[in-house]
Amino acid sequence: MKPALLVIDVQNEYFDLSQGCSDSLKSAIEYINAAIDLFRKKSLPIVVIQHKTEDRGFVPGKSGFDVPESVKLEPQERAHCEDLFKLFHKDRACRKTERTRG
Repeated sequence: MKPALLVIDVQNEYFDLSQGCSDSLKSAIEYINAAIDLFRKKSLPIVVIQHKTEDRGFVPGKSGFDVPESVKLEPQERAHCEDLFKLFHKDRACRKTERTRG
C-alpha cells in the first residue's frame, strides 16, 4: 500500500464564512502546497475532494465551489462529490481522479 495525499474541502466558499476561518485556510494553503509538491516529486497520488450541496447552490460552476487558485493543483488532481453524506455513506458517490507519475 502506498500513501496518497487527500485535499478535502479547500474551497472558496469557506473563505467567506468568517475572518478566522479565512485566516486559518490562508495559512494552511502554504502547507497544503508543500505537501502537493512533495507528493508530486515522489510520484504519489494526489486526490482532491470537493463538497457539493445542490440545495445550497454549492455546485460546479459557482465560484464558491472552486478550489482557490493559490492551491497548486493540476486539472487531473480534482474530484467532484455528489454530497458529503454520500461521500461517507455510499460507494462510488465520488468520482475521483488521481495524479501519479510513472
